[in-house]
Amino acid sequence: MMNKKGADLAIGTIVVIILALVVLVVIIYGFTVGWGNLFQQILGFGGGQVNVQTIVNSCQVSCSTQSTFDYCSRTRNVVFNEGEKGLKSTCFRLEDGNPDKGAIPNVGLASCGLIDQIKCKDSTDKVLGPPTA
Repeated sequence: MMNKKGADLAIGTIVVIILALVVLVVIIYGFTVGWGNLFQQILGFGGGQVNVQTIVNSCQVSCSTQSTFDYCSRTRNVVFNEGEKGLKSTCFRLEDGNPDKGAIPNVGLASCGLIDQIKCKDSTDKVLGPPTA
């Protein structure tokens, strides 16, 4: 009979324990910070996929439904080039021809005539700060 001084764990058991710990950490993090934020963080490590047209469509819906908050105050993470970090903006700042848009390229979003532009500018400036050139 052999004298064993340590516990004998199979490699498979160790792998299962490590995977279980990783899943546990992800679940705890997801419930703590929120699942939406978790997925944004995961996508943020490698950059995101280009979502300009999706954001433009969302802004057009916000305009047509006269949703002032969604159009003027809700920040959106716009990714212009795959793999790059997104640019935080509001629909108001994304409007083509908007003098406050700074270095944001034109995305094909016309000015929303259904929402008060002066109030919208004030709301956007409160959320994102004054525009930079």
